[in-house]
Amino acid sequence: MRFLKIYIGIAALLFFSNLALAQVNENQESKSKGSSNGYFDKVRGSTLEQQLDRANKLKSESPIDAIQILEDIFKDVKRTKSPKFEAEAYFLLGEIYEQTGQKELALNRYESAYNLVKSSKNKRNQLPHLLALGNINLKLGYFSTAENYFTICQEVGSKAEIVTQCQEGLVDVSIKNKNFEQGYSQNLEIQNSSNYPFDSILQSRTEARNVVIYSNQNKPKKAKESYDNSIKQLPKTQLTKKDIEPLQRAKENLVQSSNSLDDRIKFNEQVLSSAGLPEELKVETELQIAELYIEKGNLDKAEEHIGNTYEWSENIRPKQKADIYKQSASLKNKRGDYTNAEADYSRFVEEQNKVLANKELEVKQLIQILKGQGKIDLMAKDIQLEEKESDLLKSRLATQRIVIGLMSLLLLLASVAYYFIYKNVRAKRKANRLLTLKSLRTQMNPHFIFNALNSVNNFVSKSDERSANKFLTDFSKLMRLVLNHSQKDFIALDEELNLIDLYLKLEHQRFRDKFTYSYDRDPELSAIELNIPPMLIQPFIENAIWHGLRYKEEMGELLVKIYKKDNAIHVLVKDNGIGRDKSMALKTMSQSAYKSQGMKNVNKRLDLFNELYNKQYQIAINDLHPGTEDPGTEVHLQIPIT
Repeated sequence: MRFLKIYIGIAALLFFSNLALAQVNENQESKSKGSSNGYFDKVRGSTLEQQLDRANKLKSESPIDAIQILEDIFKDVKRTKSPKFEAEAYFLLGEIYEQTGQKELALNRYESAYNLVKSSKNKRNQLPHLLALGNINLKLGYFSTAENYFTICQEVGSKAEIVTQCQEGLVDVSIKNKNFEQGYSQNLEIQNSSNYPFDSILQSRTEARNVVIYSNQNKPKKAKESYDNSIKQLPKTQLTKKDIEPLQRAKENLVQSSNSLDDRIKFNEQVLSSAGLPEELKVETELQIAELYIEKGNLDKAEEHIGNTYEWSENIRPKQKADIYKQSASLKNKRGDYTNAEADYSRFVEEQNKVLANKELEVKQLIQILKGQGKIDLMAKDIQLEEKESDLLKSRLATQRIVIGLMSLLLLLASVAYYFIYKNVRAKRKANRLLTLKSLRTQMNPHFIFNALNSVNNFVSKSDERSANKFLTDFSKLMRLVLNHSQKDFIALDEELNLIDLYLKLEHQRFRDKFTYSYDRDPELSAIELNIPPMLIQPFIENAIWHGLRYKEEMGELLVKIYKKDNAIHVLVKDNGIGRDKSMALKTMSQSAYKSQGMKNVNKRLDLFNELYNKQYQIAINDLHPGTEDPGTEVHLQIPIT
């Protein structure tokens, strides 16, 4: 398998390498026959403007399709030397990368677009590019570069809306640099601009920025006043998350500067009362209020606010649904409503699985987007090769090396991804096996306890108080051992043997008129340091007594022999009871079903230990004297020491 994977990797590497070289040759042949006659012969009569418009409409809902359209556009504009449309294509590509979280790629594409338009005589065309470059550098933490682009944008200025956004960017840079005095002055300039009184969203944003500034200047009264003004300026229309983000940052600053839970609740409730607040933000705010009420100890109010979120739960993302059910489950658990808490937790797990599924889709989409970008980059290089006929051979070799490197990297990443996925699957499988093993172990304890309590009941019914008291004393010791062992996957062999010794005494005390027993335990076993699963041997002894000897008419005999031989521990459990077939015939249907399931659990438990811990536990069950009236049963269990 290992060599097969290496072979497949090398074959794939060579395949992609040859494919890249073939593409270079094909491009060269195409050039020798003549270049394309232009874009209009290739895209079904669509103009560049139409294709760009189509890609722009698809950038949010289907970025992969948008990139495929842009790939065709780049093929034409690179050949026909159309810098205007090439710049628009690069700008659109930058927007796609920014919305998918690939900020560095977005920065690279915005810079490519700006380099194509900055020499243009029409400076107005530069403004969207300067704004985009300022914002992406701000997000990446390159504050001085962002400040430079915002400043140029402000100086070029002609479109009031974009210039104002660049001025806001300068305020954000000052805040990030903790230069709050300068930020306040810049914010004041925006407020004194001609378009400020007419744009309520802009007013809300500037007031929200003042909150951050005042909070950091330790001016809580002014910060609160600006915060109230920011909320009042929100229009009575449906708002976007982008419109609310400055207000959220302002709220976080106010909350951080306040030690009062009541103030925090009040701030959140003021946001909640804003008209046109998006449903996702309503849910987020309701949950924050609920969390604060829980912290305050007012569970009724917390439950009321959590309940409010269900009004919008059908229209929000699975992540927020998961947050709702998680907080609801936590609240109900605090109230002691464990049934409904468990139900909400199940819904939380269901929604969380949807979140993971969405993340997986996003990753797949991102891979497709990056592949599309790789095609665009390769296409651009191919076109450059066509323009440099004298350097064709050198360019072909360089391209081949680049492609091989890229494919090798992709193969390496795929191999790493495969390794971690495989490792994760194995870990989950092992966890499931361990859970099953624990379940089987816990199923054994109730049956054992039930049988022991029946014994106590038997002594009490016979008014044998002394025997009942003695039995209860020994039974409590045994129960303490069983409960101590029940939480462990392995216990020392000596502990298991002590448990068997005590268990045999208890069972013989009850059935002294049914059987005698011999417990032959090799003294050398106490010196052996060996861990075994708890309650490994006891079920076979219990089965011999309850299903073999109990129904025997005359006195029965039980032999339990434990000894070391051939680097293994051997356990023999022999009885001269009625045998397995006769025992099955005597039992009721429910008893038979239980016995069958019990033995099945023992065998399954051994199989799981062998699989999980690489053990070689072996078990054999045979009739001692087949064909006789009381054939008896022999169980031989072999436990390797190493």
